[in-house]
Formats: sequence, structure tokens, C-alpha cells
Amino acid sequence: MVRKILGFNGHVETISTEVNVLGDFSPEIPEQWRSPRVLFCANTHPSSQVSVLDQCPESEITAIDTFMLWIETEFSNFQRL
Repeated sequence: MVRKILGFNGHVETISTEVNVLGDFSPEIPEQWRSPRVLFCANTHPSSQVSVLDQCPESEITAIDTFMLWIETEFSNFQRL
């Protein structure tokens, strides 16, 4: 969970981040959904995003959401994206 506050001039500041709230969750994409035209991976642990990308290699357009915590603490996984 990430809690954010709106500061001066519209600046958003993260005041709390709780990781591992999904525990051992591992995304399993049903076979019939593995060839999407557009694929969006919402902000979650980079290894989960890599798993989704590996299961959907034929998407035409792919977008990934992340935040600095994953870039700073999971850079090796982040680079795989």
C-alpha cells in the first residue's frame, strides 16, 4: 500500500509504502488471454510484471507502471522489464 499526500504546487509525496501485501501471489494468465493487443502491467513487484510479460510475449503495445522503490531496491528485476 502506498499513501500519498498532495503538497504545495501539486507535488505528491509518498509518506508510507508497505511491500509484500500480496504475499506469494504469482499471476497466472489464462491461455485465451495470452495474446492481447495492448498489455498494461500496473505497479507491483517487478518479478510479477516480468512473469506477466513472459506469459504474453505477443502483445503489440506494452506499458509498465512502477515507482522509485522498485527501481532502487529491485534494479536487476526492473532491468528485465
